[in-house]
Amino acid sequence: MSFRVVLDANVIVCLPVCDTMLRLAEADVEEIDRLEPHMANAAEDRHVLAAAVAGAAQAVVTSNLRDFPKGVCEPFGIEAIHPDDFLVMQLTLEYPAVRAALSRQASELRRPPVTLDVVLDALHSFVPRFVQAFRTVPHI
Repeated sequence: MSFRVVLDANVIVCLPVCDTMLRLAEADVEEIDRLEPHMANAAEDRHVLAAAVAGAAQAVVTSNLRDFPKGVCEPFGIEAIHPDDFLVMQLTLEYPAVRAALSRQASELRRPPVTLDVVLDALHSFVPRFVQAFRTVPHI
């Protein structure tokens, strides 16, 4: 069973996190204009929650958890999750797929060429628990 999420813009702005997230997920674009006015979360993020509802997402991955209060998201069956928590969960559930995505990410970054450790170092300041967990998991 897939776990559908919507990425908030603050996750996408951080290129290393964005690159990792987009390699782990496919996004469906759906019409959200009719839903947005009915969202009760922070005004600047109503389109994000509306997209999550329209896309039948289970979560919104965001660094701004305060803009997605539990009481506003729960009626739609949506949870706001910090990118660090989301990536740790993905690592726990699908270590081989996460490792493959990160390895692919490193091999495709060529200007300048980078290693997996360089990718992990770039991610560390944004998702430190994920990087620590990834580095401590025995290689399969």
